[in-house]
Amino acid sequence: MSSIGPHPSRYAASVPGANPLERDGAPGRDIDFDAVANVRDLGGLPTRDGRRVAPGRLLRGAALHYASAADVATLHERGVVLNIDLRDPSEIAYTGRGLLAADSIGFVNCSLSYDRLMERPADQAAPLVPLAARYRDYLAQGPGAIVAAIEAIAEPSNHAVLVNCFFGKDRTGTLIALVLEALGVEREAIVEDYARSAVAVQAMLERLAHDPVYAETIARTDPSRLAADRQTMVDFLATLDERDGGALAWLARAGLSTRALTRLRDALLEA
Repeated sequence: MSSIGPHPSRYAASVPGANPLERDGAPGRDIDFDAVANVRDLGGLPTRDGRRVAPGRLLRGAALHYASAADVATLHERGVVLNIDLRDPSEIAYTGRGLLAADSIGFVNCSLSYDRLMERPADQAAPLVPLAARYRDYLAQGPGAIVAAIEAIAEPSNHAVLVNCFFGKDRTGTLIALVLEALGVEREAIVEDYARSAVAVQAMLERLAHDPVYAETIARTDPSRLAADRQTMVDFLATLDERDGGALAWLARAGLSTRALTRLRDALLEA
C-alpha cells in the first residue's frame, strides 16, 4: 500500500475516554498533532510485577513524512531524538521524509517489509491470511530488523524514541508487542494498547477514501486488513506462547542478548 500524502486537515489523536487504562488512573498517552496520526506515549502501562513503563521514553505512531512544522516542534517538545521507521525503503523513497529529512531528529530504517499482502488477492475467492498470521510473517521476514530496533530502543541516549510504520498498527504493533512482552507488561494492557489504534486508523481511512491519489488503493484493500481488533493481538500473542515459548524465547533465538534485554528494562521501566 502506498503511504499517506500531505493533507491540511488537523489530526486530534487524543480521544477522551477511549483508553481503558485511563479509567484505571493511568495517565492519558495520546498526543495531538496537526497531520501526524496515531501517536501515543507508552508510559504508564503496568507490568506484572507492579511497575510501569516510564513516560517520555517510547512512543509509537503512523508515518511522519507529512508532519507540519508544528508537528516537528511537538516532537521536539516531547523529547524525541530518534525515529525508527519499520517501512520498506521503497515506501520511504516514494514519500520522502518531509520536514524531518532536514531535522536534527535521528532516523533509523529497520524494515519489516512492504505490505503488498494487505491488498485484496487478485483471485477474490482466495482466502485472506489472518492479521495475526501476517504478524508472524514479520517475525519470519525480519528477525534482524526487530533485534536492531529493540537494541536501539534500549539505548537511553535515544530517548525519547518514536517507532512508526504506515498506519502505526501492524508492523509497529508487532514490534511494540514484543517490546512490552519483554518488559513484562500485563497482557491485557498490551492488547488494549494495540486496539487503541482503531480510532485513529478510522480517521485516516476517512481522509484517504476521498483522496484522488489513494482512494483506489483503499478501495482495493480488504476492510479486515485495516482493523485493529483486540482479538488479533490476543491471537498473535497466543501463537507466540504456543509455538515459540513466548516472546522472550523468540527474541533470544532471534539474537537479542541478555545484556540488551537488561538494558531495555533498565531504560524503559520506572524504578
